[in-house]
Amino acid sequence: MSRKMSAFLFILSVAAAADNTTPNYLGVAGPTCCIAPDGHGNYFVVVSRETDAGGVEVIALDSSGHLISSFIFDGGSDSIDIPAAAAVDSLGNLWVAGERVTTSNSGFLAKLDHTGTNLLGFESLGGRNLMGTTAIRAIAFDPAGNVYVTGSTNKADFPVTPGAFQNFGRTNGPNNIPLPTYTFIAKLQPGTQSLYSIVYATLLGGSQCVGDCTAIPETGNADTTATAIVVDANGIVTVAGVTNALDFPTTPGAFQTQCQCQGYQGSAFITQINADGSGLVWSTLLGNGLFAVAVPPLQEVWLTGLALDASGNAIVTGMTWAPDFPTTPGALQTHLPPLSPGEASSSGFVTKVNATGTQLLFSTYIGGAVLNQLSTFRLDQQGNIWISGTVSDSTGTPTQAKYTGAGNSFIAALAADGSSLLLYELLPNGILGVDLALTPDDGLIALGEQDVVLFPPAALAGFTVLGVADSAGTVPTQTVAPGEYVSIYGTGLGPSPGVGAYLDASGTVAGNIAGTKVYFDGIIAPLLYVSANQINALVPYEIAGSGQIDMQIVSSQRISQNLALNVVASQPYVLAILNPDGSVNSTSNRAPPGSTVALYVSGAGALDVNLPDGAIATTADSTPASAVQVIINSATHTTVPSSAHGVPGQPVNLLLVNVDLPPGVTSSTQFVLQIGPGLSSPFSIYLQ
Repeated sequence: MSRKMSAFLFILSVAAAADNTTPNYLGVAGPTCCIAPDGHGNYFVVVSRETDAGGVEVIALDSSGHLISSFIFDGGSDSIDIPAAAAVDSLGNLWVAGERVTTSNSGFLAKLDHTGTNLLGFESLGGRNLMGTTAIRAIAFDPAGNVYVTGSTNKADFPVTPGAFQNFGRTNGPNNIPLPTYTFIAKLQPGTQSLYSIVYATLLGGSQCVGDCTAIPETGNADTTATAIVVDANGIVTVAGVTNALDFPTTPGAFQTQCQCQGYQGSAFITQINADGSGLVWSTLLGNGLFAVAVPPLQEVWLTGLALDASGNAIVTGMTWAPDFPTTPGALQTHLPPLSPGEASSSGFVTKVNATGTQLLFSTYIGGAVLNQLSTFRLDQQGNIWISGTVSDSTGTPTQAKYTGAGNSFIAALAADGSSLLLYELLPNGILGVDLALTPDDGLIALGEQDVVLFPPAALAGFTVLGVADSAGTVPTQTVAPGEYVSIYGTGLGPSPGVGAYLDASGTVAGNIAGTKVYFDGIIAPLLYVSANQINALVPYEIAGSGQIDMQIVSSQRISQNLALNVVASQPYVLAILNPDGSVNSTSNRAPPGSTVALYVSGAGALDVNLPDGAIATTADSTPASAVQVIINSATHTTVPSSAHGVPGQPVNLLLVNVDLPPGVTSSTQFVLQIGPGLSSPFSIYLQ
């Protein structure tokens, strides 16, 4: 997704019937970064505002996902500040870290108070040399309140402290070739006069790459980048990331001591540094086939998470394209699923390494045949591993997702021993896979580039409303029009197998199928289909004129909370386009030029006559109350349809729009249907 595209913050809360909280829907500009729980049930969501103000936005949400506050800060007009990590210290202060895109390209640290609305300090880290870049990618705290950061640097003046484990292996070479990119680990003590003072700072990495180092255009050198950091009560730091440096430092007896490097492709690493930053406790590499060069946007770094369990074992997550990535017997998924010839699998992995770095306790692929994005992860109280992401192909995931509708985002829970999935849910289209956090009541809040989805415990237990979309659409909009065909996606919504519509005694589409009913502001909706994962319904016409309504699902066993939906006068979607002979228009079945094609449309809004919800059209006399027109090529030409009316034998909600194609249109012509104020998405009509 382009960083210039505005992000939409979508908060969906589903809970038991006793919870009547209505969720909020918030719009924000800029790609999301991370979630930071404040320890009291509230959450900070950090968003990049680089496309306009060049700063960082901090959004505070309460435990129900309601907006508390929003605050924007930056480090000055001469920079773009890109956040990459955020965490709350023991005093409740929020720390945000990332990269400052300036003439000197340094890392930055910002400290805000417990409300997230007052900036207490902002400073750079990483050297002032104009050549090279420093970026902070992860942050952690020890019990004494010291701050630990890690990331990457190739700045010659990075402030390595005396006695540190490692400095740069060499200086700039001929023709001013940049230094290798190293990971850095820095321990910082918060200050009063300045934001921090450096306790120690060390590098970690190597300078030898496969073949000609200068052939790697992004750095001109080997590349080592850490993307995750944790610190234990004794000040022992564990970092994890990716490297393609042949001389990356490992320790004797480690699980893997040699980098399986192939140019850009490298290995993951997990390394523990002692409490004063002067040496290694242990260090191991892990696998091969990883994309090792970390370049903006920051979401393209492919080792995504690190945690220590109660025994000090290290768990890491990431992405790999390697069919020989190390897995263990009995793990969830030990092989990449096969694809068609010429296609490349990309899968997530979850690996647990013992507390000395010498042995894999388990290692598994996760996420299907083609994984696009993987979040960081969180451990629950039982040690289960929660993660989210997006997939293009879920083939090979060793579980059947309960939701199988239009969507490529997933939430998964991997058992603590790596042997099975406790939960795997595909969500309607919308992007997850950036970050997530567990809530104090065992719910979950997941963050994507566009979305925040709040899952209270009842949702994760199997009764979930995941979104509402027009039946012709793929993206949940949480906006409906009177009479619209809508699809409600979720789990545990109704019977399995699904049951179709029928007419009640009055001859209208029934509002009760197998004990399942859907109410819009207390008005029962005609139902076209009900199953465990999807309900197709007709929005009641009586909601016309409302600004916001509540939707509720009542089944024979459970009642959902009220889900707030916005109401618009019209929201046209084209369900199908038919040629003059009644066949479906397509690239292989085109309409004659100058002919009349038929659009079957949902979301036309109120009718010009009052008819019962779910009534069946007996003539073509039911027409929309709003004007109907077709816009061609972005309003350079507008044609009024030859007719727009209901379809005999179908619910009156279905609109048939006959369009006389004017001369000059081609298959590349873009059409937009306008009904009242509502505009459809652009569509094409394929012509002979």
